[in-house]
Amino acid sequence: MTLEQFKQMMKIKVAIDKDWRDVNALLEKAGKRRSLTYNFTKNTASPEFDDNLKDALPNLSFPSVTDQTILNLTAYDKAIKDLEMYFFMKAEDFLFIMNTAGTKKDSVSPPDWESVYDKLAVAHKEKIYAWRRAELAKFKTKQSLTLEEQKEAVQNMIQSALENATVDITDSNLNDQIAVFLPKDQNLSIIDSATNKDNKNLILTDKDWQTLYELLELVWRNRLGIEPVAQKEEWLYLSANEDAKSILASGSVDSPRWRTFGQEQSTLDKDHPPAAKLGWI
Repeated sequence: MTLEQFKQMMKIKVAIDKDWRDVNALLEKAGKRRSLTYNFTKNTASPEFDDNLKDALPNLSFPSVTDQTILNLTAYDKAIKDLEMYFFMKAEDFLFIMNTAGTKKDSVSPPDWESVYDKLAVAHKEKIYAWRRAELAKFKTKQSLTLEEQKEAVQNMIQSALENATVDITDSNLNDQIAVFLPKDQNLSIIDSATNKDNKNLILTDKDWQTLYELLELVWRNRLGIEPVAQKEEWLYLSANEDAKSILASGSVDSPRWRTFGQEQSTLDKDHPPAAKLGWI
């Protein structure tokens, strides 16, 4: 090989060796948590991960996660990621919440409960953000798009994020319309590529699409101007009429009141109850 090729090879090797040193340092830390006398005696840049893992944690077993059978570290990593994706939170936060919820109420301090509520509130926000990204992704109707199909999909996404059906990707001020809902230093090159404003005729990669979804979700979020809040919605005092006060209940002369949703008590026959209906009596 040439000298330049040798230098390039060594540059890559040095970077790889550093990564393995970081991995092995973590294994040594795990080994010391198992036994204070443990020391990592191999080459710190050793790439023999399976052997190094067994050396640090010789009796390693995996807990059950999401009812999956865990046989190795790769499967365990997948199970943890599946759990985090499902609950929209880090596994550490999920463990904290479950441990707190499983503790007797009197044994949990108020700050711990506040922490639980805060983590759940953040998870709810992340769930809404993920839903919005999924809604934007629906405009990409198939895996491979032509340039024209791509531009159409991107235009629909932008219109949805801005809630403005008149926006067109050919608008000279398109980036300005988007930038108003983003930080001042936000890079909009992905918009230029997606709409072909840079005239490069680039077909977006999967990574590019993900970047676009995240950017437009942020536009959507900032346009609304309010953070999602987990809350329960209750409907009270339902009426069958658009203006509930327009129809008074019969027999309400002495005590005027409007008719609420449901059947009047006076028409009921106790011996022959009516069939179930939407509403209440």
